[in-house]
Amino acid sequence: MVELAHRALSSTETPYCVIGALALGAWGTPRATYDVDFLILAQCTDPQPFLGLLRTAGFAINETWHDANPMAREVVLRLVHPTAPHFPVDLVFSVGPFELFRTDARDHRLSFCDAISFVVVTSLLDHIPCFTFDDDFRALGLTVLP
Repeated sequence: MVELAHRALSSTETPYCVIGALALGAWGTPRATYDVDFLILAQCTDPQPFLGLLRTAGFAINETWHDANPMAREVVLRLVHPTAPHFPVDLVFSVGPFELFRTDARDHRLSFCDAISFVVVTSLLDHIPCFTFDDDFRALGLTVLP
């Protein structure tokens, strides 16, 4: 699935990267996973060009997953391929973490992990209160539990 999706996405000039458990494995912290996540690193108001490339490669939107996860609909496209229907490919169309990181990382106030967490909490989790071990989430304006 990773190779099929990579081949389809590499035909565009838009930068993207693998995130999630597969990316952790590349950095030496293996974790079990049942999907592959690609982060599209560009302003994206219309996912159709990416979707078209992946449909040409045989992928289809997993409508059942989208119906069960309505808050993710704006940010994530979950795709499946008939050769591996239980190993989905997620396209994350959030410029937020990358832009937030590029803006605030210069003075080392923000890690990329914190930037991703900020976007997840504000976009997907409806600003739920967070547990944290440092002051970074407070500095981002998130509600932090004691």
